[in-house]
Amino acid sequence: VRERRRGLGVLSYPWLSASHPDPYGARLRAVKRALEQNPHIMGLFWDFASLPQKPRSEDEEKVFRLGLRKMSDLYASAVGTVVLRCACIPECPPELRDVLRLERTHVDEADIRLAVQGSITPNQVKRIEVMAKGILHVHLATTPSQADMDSLAELLCGKVCDHAYLAYNARPYNDRGWCFFESVVSSELLGRLNPKVKAAIAGL
Repeated sequence: VRERRRGLGVLSYPWLSASHPDPYGARLRAVKRALEQNPHIMGLFWDFASLPQKPRSEDEEKVFRLGLRKMSDLYASAVGTVVLRCACIPECPPELRDVLRLERTHVDEADIRLAVQGSITPNQVKRIEVMAKGILHVHLATTPSQADMDSLAELLCGKVCDHAYLAYNARPYNDRGWCFFESVVSSELLGRLNPKVKAAIAGL
């Protein structure tokens, strides 16, 4: 970054699930193509790979918090980095379609089924799949609306689990908080520059 040669790629993209941003490698394939087409990029910042993920030790937590504070500098550097924006949302794989993910569950399967069915429509639950200790996938008969999903998450969280969300997050890039932040900070400075400076930066 200090060399001011735009040799560091900074990835901006929407996570496809809360537990893993790229569960089927679609992002990885896109990044590989981008790096092959831009050989001047010598390094890459990818949040999931570059920052310590859970479970974290105390030292790793400090590194993670420091990374969060410094991330904006990477996205905002007009001369040190290249922002690689991967905005597309791959099609949801069949096994995650209409699946509600519950994490840190507090009650048994029967109570979860009653809670889900009581909050949306009758017979909405097709089956419940245990993914790991405290983590369940609830397979739904149909895809709930975002409003129904928000209501369901509010009802379930704290009552039967700590976290509830669709297993596959198809929310568009521009509707994501982190993506919006990264997009704004990466374009704010360029928007304030005069045409000659913009042209010089584009030639780096």
